[in-house]
Amino acid sequence: SNTDWFLGCEDCIGLPEERAIVQIGLNHGLVVVAISSSNRRHKCWDGARDVQPVGKVLKELSSRYQRSSPLPIFAFGASSGGYFVSGIATPLKKEFGLTLEGYVSQIAAVGKDDAASCQVYITMNRDRMTDNDAQVLTAPTTTSSKSEIKRLHIRIPSLALSNDYFASRIPEVTLDQSRRMIQALSSAGLLDSEGYLLDDPRRSPWRETLHTIVDPNDDSLQADQSPISEVMNVAYGMHEMTRDGVQDALDFCLGTS
Repeated sequence: SNTDWFLGCEDCIGLPEERAIVQIGLNHGLVVVAISSSNRRHKCWDGARDVQPVGKVLKELSSRYQRSSPLPIFAFGASSGGYFVSGIATPLKKEFGLTLEGYVSQIAAVGKDDAASCQVYITMNRDRMTDNDAQVLTAPTTTSSKSEIKRLHIRIPSLALSNDYFASRIPEVTLDQSRRMIQALSSAGLLDSEGYLLDDPRRSPWRETLHTIVDPNDDSLQADQSPISEVMNVAYGMHEMTRDGVQDALDFCLGTS
């Protein structure tokens, strides 16, 4: 949802990973626009339904920022959004006359659209199937006509939960709060000796551990709404939106690395 990416707008919740990605884009001198999928029940992206509204938004954006050369456009998406952005370069060109310079497909490696000259896939190491698919998609090609296409596979490992983990990823969490949460998770037997999560947070009972020390007014701990829930999934490293790898992806596509 576009409301995940910002604070200060109507119904916006500004989840930490999305906010960090916005800042990375701004640091690269980009205008950052977040668009919601048309399916608001399941929130997944549909290539047949969503190209039209996305194309209209990008066409309007391009007209507002007209200059001597076309406005360069880069697309980012995660999960079904990653699958979506890796297949929209051709329809955007045919239907709207827009050139998609590149896309970053995160935690999804289903296909590629060679109408985009830069293609980056960011995968999490626990998701071996997607990781392997990304390796195939970014393997060197012997087709000379496609030699101008840049491809990159970025692999993201699981993260250890050090005492400052939550504070380092969620601006509203203090170091003391972060330390207390880590101690609680460790005491509950949810972390190994090195601080890594033993089980997938989407199934483990970590909420029962943290609900006594986290004010529900600050964080509901509910999936898809909770900053803590999001960064727990990031730490496990299976399937979640993450800021990790996005800096390298944009450096690669923009030629600043």
